[in-house]
Amino acid sequence: MKLATIVKAASIVIMAGSVSIMAGCGGDVIAPSPPVPSATGSMAAAIDGQLCSNVSQSPPQAQLVSQGGLSSLSIVGLLFAPTGQLVGTMFLELGGPIELGSYDLTRDAINADQPGNAGWLFLESRATLWGTNETHVGVVTITRLDIAGLLVEGTFSFDGISPETGALKSVRQGTFSAPLVIAE
Repeated sequence: MKLATIVKAASIVIMAGSVSIMAGCGGDVIAPSPPVPSATGSMAAAIDGQLCSNVSQSPPQAQLVSQGGLSSLSIVGLLFAPTGQLVGTMFLELGGPIELGSYDLTRDAINADQPGNAGWLFLESRATLWGTNETHVGVVTITRLDIAGLLVEGTFSFDGISPETGALKSVRQGTFSAPLVIAE
């Protein structure tokens, strides 16, 4: 999935919810507990030490695509501050085969056409992104992949860099539980 397509889709979700936007998460750092499986899903992460999570009106989504023996998994979620203000959109993109286990995030998040795994955070209020590359890395661990039940769960963390400014963002203690759409 192209970055422009994902950002456009996330922007539509944001505009539909008429959410006010801010630059940081705010609140005390609280380690997110593992997501509770549900039809709506959940996502949380500490961004630069501040806890952010989804709200019930904006559950994360996951899509598993299989073509010609290759597969990819994309997980997208909006993250909000404890006050309810939008912080940004979290993207996790994995190349297959997709199964339980850990995936190193080492692909340049800007170049969506490269093979490999990437993670990035697009902050709406700053209109920029912080993503992985070969030196700013992370990991996604798939802890549950229920194809029959259409659910994927796991954890994530990464160090993202802004390609425009070189500024860094730390994404830690990330968890997700997302409804799974399967496409072929």
